[in-house]
Amino acid sequence: MVRQLGRYVLFTLRAFGGMGYVLRRPKLVLKQVYTLGLLSLPVISFASIFLGMVTALMVSYQLEAGVPKFYVGATGGRSLLIEIAPLVIALLVVARVGSNITARIGTMKVTEQIDALETMGINSVHYLALPIILASIVVVPVLVIYSDLISLVAAAVSAKVIVNVPIPQYIFGLKRYATLNDVLGGLLKTPFFGLAMGSISVYYGFQTELGAEGVGKSVTASVVTSAALIMILDFIVAFWMFR
Repeated sequence: MVRQLGRYVLFTLRAFGGMGYVLRRPKLVLKQVYTLGLLSLPVISFASIFLGMVTALMVSYQLEAGVPKFYVGATGGRSLLIEIAPLVIALLVVARVGSNITARIGTMKVTEQIDALETMGINSVHYLALPIILASIVVVPVLVIYSDLISLVAAAVSAKVIVNVPIPQYIFGLKRYATLNDVLGGLLKTPFFGLAMGSISVYYGFQTELGAEGVGKSVTASVVTSAALIMILDFIVAFWMFR
């Protein structure tokens, strides 16, 4: 495990060593932003709607009957902003995007396309890995902000329709108890989530061996490792911000 961690750290540092190369070719990053971000919007939208609905339903169920209704917005809204939306969306991006990245690069590795790039004098880590890592650092925070907006609207509507909490009361509770620290605490995690997802996905792609079976193993290892690291980072940032 220690050896694997060392290889991963060295690989990531090597990738960032190509920053000058990528800055001279911004289209490499923009292409990945489109692939990782815009193409994920339908899945993120669908998930965010149900995140908001489930959160409003569960919070209203757990609160006692005598508690003012605006606490549904105060508790549910803060939970979405601080924890639920950032973590769930990050894990969803890992499942949808991270696995695709590893499979794509792994396939290039086993079909010797990466060797062909090196033969042509192109640094494959700079050309393939760094644009994906940089795009992930940008895309995950943007997707989480988008999810926050969608899930809060869905939560307010579902609270009104399902448990009869007036939307003005939901908004009142959210505005009264949600602080800037809550918003920043949720968003501060997301660049680290993007860095973890992007770097681990490309790392395992470059480590792929043994043909199609190796691609499958790399994808599995990539998704599991990314999800585990994201949850560890989530705890570290939450402990620092909210203890």
